[in-house]
Amino acid sequence: MSAWRRTIPCLLSSLFWLALFIHPAFSHWPDFRGPLNNGHVPSRPDGALIGLPTQWSETENIVWKTPIPLKGWSSPVIWGNRIWLTTATEDGLEMFVLCVDSTTGKILVNRKIFENEAPEPLGNDVNCYASPSPVIEEGRVYVHFGSYGTACLDSETGASCGNGVIIPAGIIAALAPLPFSTKIS
Repeated sequence: MSAWRRTIPCLLSSLFWLALFIHPAFSHWPDFRGPLNNGHVPSRPDGALIGLPTQWSETENIVWKTPIPLKGWSSPVIWGNRIWLTTATEDGLEMFVLCVDSTTGKILVNRKIFENEAPEPLGNDVNCYASPSPVIEEGRVYVHFGSYGTACLDSETGASCGNGVIIPAGIIAALAPLPFSTKIS
């Protein structure tokens, strides 16, 4: 079994879970730790719980299934009905961003962001070249691939907001960027 197929259950579980809790009153999960930066799904504005399923299987509590290509450990982020995540080839030669429609599971964007001639070895067996989670805010999604670069994309179309910002070598490729005011750090 190829390595990217081993990552599909993890990614699909994350996507299913996130797709199931989206509610019109609360439809954003902007970064790894969520809207309140605590990893918790908040209750609805009226105080009622969202009602997440506590178990699922191949047929129970599944809205859709979508194969995710390549390999990625990033946590998906959500804005409205769009789920964004990153993947990369196992050798790190190519790095991609994906956007999935949360209601249908259809891949809306599958875009190569960076191509690397000679990627550095990861140095461990835990991470992959798409470990950092994206972050999203209204109108923009930021994807980070460690020292290979950070890109700002339009969150509706996936088009570049500008050139990828190259982060100096040595930045750990497991950290997610943090938007602050008009900057990203």
